[in-house]
Amino acid sequence: MLLFYVDESGETNMRRQLDSGTWRLAVGASPLFILAAVGIHQASRADIARDISEIKDRMFPGWRTQPWANTELKGSYFAQAQRRIASGRSPLRPPGYAALTGPDLDALRRSLGSLFKKYRSVIYAIVVDKSAEIQRASPRPAEGIAYAFLHQRLALLRHTKSSFAAARCWP
Repeated sequence: MLLFYVDESGETNMRRQLDSGTWRLAVGASPLFILAAVGIHQASRADIARDISEIKDRMFPGWRTQPWANTELKGSYFAQAQRRIASGRSPLRPPGYAALTGPDLDALRRSLGSLFKKYRSVIYAIVVDKSAEIQRASPRPAEGIAYAFLHQRLALLRHTKSSFAAARCWP
């Protein structure tokens, strides 16, 4: 059995306004909604948790005694830290990232990336173009579109033996 971690990026806001006969997203609304899913074999769960903990032990000393959010491994935190480091400043948030340097951030990315290869994860990314969707007479919710498509993909993966082989989930 595969276990999936699912995460969202962007907002689900589909507010629109008519501008010279064309529907546009409301000012400030993000044009994309992204849903990503990473699947691992259930037998790998404890090993992956151990490997992630070891990476965090190296990169965030003392993380086990801090609030989880201080050292959460999250793409937006990586991006913010990278921007600040590139401009000669230290990362601000979350607090656990404050001591990271450019080489630290690169090492953290490489270490986490190696886990995808080691455990042969299945990865899906669904991108909803909200700018296109709002052109419909009755726009569908971005979140609903993304989750429906993800469910379809997972069902196909589950019921197609060749997909499992192609995804290389099993040795």
